[in-house]
Amino acid sequence: MNTLTSFERVKTTLEHMEPDKIPFYLGSAAVTDININALLSLRKYLELPETVTIKDKITQIGNIEDDLIERLNIDIKSV
Repeated sequence: MNTLTSFERVKTTLEHMEPDKIPFYLGSAAVTDININALLSLRKYLELPETVTIKDKITQIGNIEDDLIERLNIDIKSV
């Protein structure tokens, strides 16, 4: 199977067909967000700039920035 774009990968999965790999998403829905401490640790591990911005002060949820999306090849991102 050819390498699919993120859109094609998600569409194929939603059509109950097998994509080239499992679609990956992080932080595109309230239940998949990441705590700022975990996000900071992940960014440090991936040797990305160790700065995070808070999306929600109460739950301490961090924003997923484009550099992390690109590094992890995330297929779905929030807009």
